[in-house]
Amino acid sequence: MKSLQNKTKLLILLSLIAGLSFQCEKKENNDKDLLTLVAVGSLFNMAGDCSVAAAGKSLNTWTTTSGVGSGTISKTSSVPVVGHPTAVLKYASTGAVTFTLNGKSEIIVYGSGSCPLDATKVIKTGITTGGSLSVDNSFENAYKLDGTGTITLTAGANTSGVYILIYAIPKNGQAAEISYSIAL
Repeated sequence: MKSLQNKTKLLILLSLIAGLSFQCEKKENNDKDLLTLVAVGSLFNMAGDCSVAAAGKSLNTWTTTSGVGSGTISKTSSVPVVGHPTAVLKYASTGAVTFTLNGKSEIIVYGSGSCPLDATKVIKTGITTGGSLSVDNSFENAYKLDGTGTITLTAGANTSGVYILIYAIPKNGQAAEISYSIAL
C-alpha cells in the first residue's frame, strides 16, 4: 500500500511540474513535450516494491497482500527484455498454512517477512505439494503448476510469512493469473 501511495504522490508531483511548465510562455519549443514524455515514462518504469532473484534473473514486482480466504491474482509486472509476466502473493501470517492454487505457471515459495527475496529464502523443508503441482527441474527452486495444486507448510516452515512468486513463460502456455485459496 505504501508503494501505491508513493506512486500517487509522484504522479501528482509530476502532474504539477508538467502543468506549470505548460503555463510558461516561451517560444515554441518541444522541450516540454520531451519532459512530459520522460516523466510519464519514468513513472511506469519504476521498480516494484519486491526485488526477486529467481532462475538467474533479477526482477522487481508489485506484491498483493492477502489473508485467509480466496481470490485471483493477475500479472503485476514483467521481466525486462523477455517480457515474462510475474505476480507475487504475500501471506503475512506465520504458522501452518495451506495454499490451493489453480492455473498454469511456475511457482517459487519464499519464507520471509519482507523483500528482497533470493534463493537463500526459498522454503525447502516443511513443505509438501499435491495435485497438479510438481517439482520443475528446468527452473531453479520452482514447482510447475498445471491445473489445481496445493502447497502445505508446517508451522516450523513458516516462521516469518510467505511470498509466492508466480512466474509465467508464455511459450509454455503459462499465465501469471491464478486463483487461490488460503486455509489454516
